[in-house]
Amino acid sequence: MGVPFAIFGVMARTVIPLLFGQEWTTTIRLYTILALGAVVGASAFIQISLLISRGRNYTVAIAGAIQAVILAIGAYFLVRHFGLDGFGYASILTVVGLIYVDRATRSIVSFSYRKYLLWLLAIAPLVSFPLLAFPVCLFMTAPLVVLTLIPSTRREGQRQFVVVKMRCPSVAPGKTRMKVEVVSGPRASPFFALNMGQAPHHIY
Repeated sequence: MGVPFAIFGVMARTVIPLLFGQEWTTTIRLYTILALGAVVGASAFIQISLLISRGRNYTVAIAGAIQAVILAIGAYFLVRHFGLDGFGYASILTVVGLIYVDRATRSIVSFSYRKYLLWLLAIAPLVSFPLLAFPVCLFMTAPLVVLTLIPSTRREGQRQFVVVKMRCPSVAPGKTRMKVEVVSGPRASPFFALNMGQAPHHIY
């Protein structure tokens, strides 16, 4: 999810006017803010999947309600001061509501955000690329460059690519079965894996 947003963020100044016309360039800033909020809160997707698999739909509904309230209140005040961009800022504030999801998930399984935060530090600046003028925006690529120079994070990125590729096999219609499993290993706290008719893979 973060990678497509990052790629589009870097290309937004060129792609949006080319596809939609110059009058749409004013939407680039709002898109960037909304995309940034989506990337920051992306870790909640796996947690919510786990809660649903454990029958905790009510917990997920409460989390959604908390985020909706934060969005409504935040937008009410921020749109007044920042216009449409205020709605984007309010959407980022909804990440606070994910604290409830985090606490509910930790009552089932322990996990760490360490590796997620490392890649967030690399991807979020690229998503934010259009917010800064050229050539200052080029500095937003620095965190990704630094991370790719570190052997351990480079290997992790390659491993995640392989995992995603393996998780998307060509399956005849109606033959795919998916379930969410909690897996654990001696090297780390339990993490989540998607099983699509094959043996689960560890995702750290």
